[in-house]
Amino acid sequence: MKKIYIYIFLLFSTTASAQITREKSRNNICSDTCGNKEICLCDCLYRKAQKFRADEKYDEAVANLKVLTTMCPQYKAQEVIDSIYKEYRIWVYQDGTYAIATPLGEPLTPYNFRNVEPFKKGVAIYSENG
Repeated sequence: MKKIYIYIFLLFSTTASAQITREKSRNNICSDTCGNKEICLCDCLYRKAQKFRADEKYDEAVANLKVLTTMCPQYKAQEVIDSIYKEYRIWVYQDGTYAIATPLGEPLTPYNFRNVEPFKKGVAIYSENG
């Protein structure tokens, strides 16, 4: 019986390790690909940020863009970050109701919406009658 537990543990730890390694390599794809070549890193980070933005993963887009603000000012990443905050909206939830908010979670309206649909490309639908 002890052998079975050891095999299960080894199988689980190997699987978890492989998953963490794959996740880490995806997160570091720019540094893995470019090394210390600054222009390559800037191009890669910018492409990743634009992909995240297109996929409506604004937090990840902003994280990549923030690196570019200091490392590669020619990309004008702060302007892109500002446009994300101005153009895109999310729902935030409190006490059974929703409010429209910035991607940072800052409410722009009172919490008076119910039965909401997710925002897609800046548009969302809610229903008053359930």
